[in-house]
Amino acid sequence: MKKILLSSLFFLIAFVANAQGIYTKVKKYDKFDDVVWEKDVKTIIDKGLSKITIETKGKKPVEYTYYDDSWFSLHNGRQDSLSNIVSDIYGYEDQYYIFPKDTVDKATNDLLELYKDASDSIMTSDLIKALVKWEMTLKVLDAPTIVFRTISKYKHVFEYETDFVWIRFRDGSRIIYSKR
Repeated sequence: MKKILLSSLFFLIAFVANAQGIYTKVKKYDKFDDVVWEKDVKTIIDKGLSKITIETKGKKPVEYTYYDDSWFSLHNGRQDSLSNIVSDIYGYEDQYYIFPKDTVDKATNDLLELYKDASDSIMTSDLIKALVKWEMTLKVLDAPTIVFRTISKYKHVFEYETDFVWIRFRDGSRIIYSKR
């Protein structure tokens, strides 16, 4: 009995730590909100604790790093406290600046190379993470943003209707992933 409870708890924790959605429609808009292209293709967007992976059928997965700090994210509403997102559409959304994984890896490697002669007691992993995060703060003006929006059927009580994800690039163009 204990094994069943422990394994159930383990899977519950793993499930809560990752949010994953399967989206079937992808639209690309230019900065003037004109549709550049539209495709019906399955895309899996997996949001972990610090990374987001976008895997479109037939393409190599793209991995981004994000930080859930006030400098890098914006939250509008929650499931238990819905927000009027736009003109009588209620739900909640989370917005993050995202950085390609190779950009974060390069910043980490550059810092490790720069401080390779420093003592391990000074250059702890927490300090390295903080320095990388500081470097990403300097790149935030060029970083795209990703928004996870969940829509409720009702105004005051949450009942899931749909959700979608979009990435806004610095040139004003967007890619929107939706379930219908």
